[in-house]
Parts: sequence; structure tokens; C-alpha cells
Amino acid sequence: MNDNPFFWLFWTLTFMLCAWIYYSAFVKPQKMLEWPFLAAVMWGYFYVYMSYDANTSLADYISEYSVIGQITALMGLVGIYLGWGIGLKRKVISTKRQLPKNMWLLCAGLFFVIVGILGARSVGEAASKQIDVYNETSAYYYLLFYVGFPGLAMAVWAGAKWNGKTKYIVWIIIAIFLFVFIFPYIQGARRGPVFPAIILLLIVPSMARRKSPNPIVFASVLISTGIAMILFLSIRSITYNGGDWSDAIAEICVKDAVSERGKKVTDNEFVNHCHTVATLAYNGKINYGTGHLGLLLHWIPKKFYPNKPILGDGYFCSFYELFDDIERHCGVYLLGGSGASNAGVADSFFQYGWLFPFYWYCISYIFSILYTNGQKTNDPRWCLSYVGVMCASHWLISQSLSAATVPGLIFIVIPIVSIALSPKVIVKTKNKEGKQYCA
Repeated sequence: MNDNPFFWLFWTLTFMLCAWIYYSAFVKPQKMLEWPFLAAVMWGYFYVYMSYDANTSLADYISEYSVIGQITALMGLVGIYLGWGIGLKRKVISTKRQLPKNMWLLCAGLFFVIVGILGARSVGEAASKQIDVYNETSAYYYLLFYVGFPGLAMAVWAGAKWNGKTKYIVWIIIAIFLFVFIFPYIQGARRGPVFPAIILLLIVPSMARRKSPNPIVFASVLISTGIAMILFLSIRSITYNGGDWSDAIAEICVKDAVSERGKKVTDNEFVNHCHTVATLAYNGKINYGTGHLGLLLHWIPKKFYPNKPILGDGYFCSFYELFDDIERHCGVYLLGGSGASNAGVADSFFQYGWLFPFYWYCISYIFSILYTNGQKTNDPRWCLSYVGVMCASHWLISQSLSAATVPGLIFIVIPIVSIALSPKVIVKTKNKEGKQYCA
């Protein structure tokens, strides 16, 4: 047990801020659609639950670094909370509301789901042929499965807006496409693809219908998804070693898998987070945002840019150098786990040092713009763009901005381009003060 009172002070403050965001969302269910709620859920997992387990079971391993790890986690969440609150106060951006025909949006969405299914199949074929996708061809060809998610969001939006007797047929078609698209990822116990699908299914119908979600259903699905994400780790360790789902079901105890998750050093994001932040605070090797600026060049295929840096690698300090520094300073190898992530807060600290809360403030502020304009106008371009960044939050918080950029931009661009090509109706309305604005 970690007996440092400062750690438990900051842990308690983190817990209280998460609890306040949860309470506010249950009092006003509309807030469950807001990014701080999803962020607080993930913060609760990484920096409350796993932090508690690590500091009660692995105290000797991280106690020296736990205070700085916990205070940086708290500062990141405060940045999100403040950025969102201030962003909601800004005026709606005046744009012409574009209402695509439901049939167009449904067909376009299902088309992109098909492309996503074929993209996932191409990844499997590449693996079976032992193709080095990073050196022998453009890796983006093998990321085609990402387009299935915005396609699914568009189809669900069309289904939520659909009227008439055929709406049940539409939902059956969407359900079939959803099953075919997602089932291989469930079968492979892949958290990354499954989590965004659950998020968009929770958010899109409420935003399309302009109704608050049922808080009990919403929370139950999120909690169940969280447990499933933990179980996927255990299932994958069995299936990747020659077993199958029947072996996993026979061997895994849900209670043990959940309760033991934060007590293991391997693949422990909070432990990795603490070691990373402590090392960077000690040696001051900050990248000053160059790792994020490098994302502008990452779109160039490696065929034309053979010496392209690793995704997110900064100018002043590379990831390999960071790994070596952690080993020297903390006495552990490769972030204290088997190549596991150090999560988004540590990555932002690596980029911006002690200015990292402002990074989370800016991210939250930008997300609030998408949300506010979507809620006020019900324009699917704003709404589906917001859904896109919500889906990409899985990678943003659990890994880094670098990991979230490609899927996030795909999630945003696909609906915008599809709606731009759709036959549409442009509508103008007036706000409560009588001033005309485009809605």
C-alpha cells in the first residue's frame, strides 16, 4: 500500500471530479452525450481504478513516481473540464444547414461499411502473405477498414431519421451490416474497433432525434463495454496462443479478470504513465509539440519518403531515446510493460511538458464547437463530425493524438464529403432573439 498522503490527496481529487461529471450527467442525461463524460469514464478507468489497484498492489514498484503520475492525470482532466465549459459559451457558427436525403445517406453509409469490410479482409490477406505493409506498400491501403465506422454512423443517422412503415426493414438491414462488420473484431477480441462502434450506436440516435439518452441504458452499456474491454485482454492472451473462445470461456473468471487488471505490471497503462512522466520531469526532454506537427508529414507514403519518422516521433527526443531514459531513471524496461501504451496524458506531457493541460483544454474546446453546432442546428455534418471525434477518443486517451489522428480524420471527412455530394435542402431559421441564423 502506498502510504504517501499527497498521492491519495490527488487520487481523491481525481475521483471527486470524475464523480461530479458522472453525477451531472445522471441529473441531466443530455450531458452523457458530451465529451467530458466519455473522457471521465476513461479517466476513471486509467487514473482512478488502475491507479488505486497499482498503488495498493504495486506500491513498491511505482510509489516513488505515483504522486507526479496522479497529479498530471488530475491536471489533464481539469483542462478538459474547463475547455469544454468555456467552449459551450461561444456562439453557434453560422452555416447553411444541409439536409441530405435519408436514402442517400443510408446507401452511402452502407457502401462505406462494405469498403470497411473489404479493408479488414485485406489486412488479413496481407498478414497471411507476410507482407510488410510499412515498407513494401502504403500502410494507408490497409487502413481502409476505418471508413466502415463513419459509414455505419451515417446509416444509423438515416435509420434514426427514417419515417414510415419501412423503418423496421431499414434497421434490420443496418443490423445485418453492423454484425458482418463488427463480428470479426469481437471474434478477435480487438478493443480498438469494437469501442468506437459501441460509442456511435449510443450517441448517433440521440443526436439525430434531438433527445436525451436513457441514463440507465446508456450507463449500463458503457459499464458492460468497459468490462468487455478488460475481458478482451484475457481472451486475446488465450486465442493468440492457439486457443479459441471456448477455451477462453472455460478458463476466464470475470471477477478475477476485472479485479486483477490493475495489479499486474505488464500492459498497465497507469504504471507506464507514471514512469514516463517521472522520467520526463527529471530530464526535461520535451518535444515542444514537434511530434504532433510531424503528423502533417505522416500522410506522405513511405514509398516517397523512405526516412519518414515513426508516427508521433518528435524532433528533440525519439521514442527509442525515451524508452532508454525510462530504463535508466526508473530501472524498468520499455515503459514497465510488454510494449503497452503509456496513455494520452503521458504522451501529451512528452510533447508539451507542464503546459500539457492547455493541450487538453484546446482539444476539449474544439470538440465543444462541433458538439454545440451539432446540437443547435442538427446539421449532420456537425453532428457526425462530433461523433467521429468521440469515436477517436478511444485512441486519443488510451494512446495518443498520433494514434487518433488517422481514424479521427477519416471519421470526419467521409460524412462531410458524402453529405456535400448529396441532394439536399437548405433551411434558415431564427433564434430566440429573433436574429436569423442558418440552422
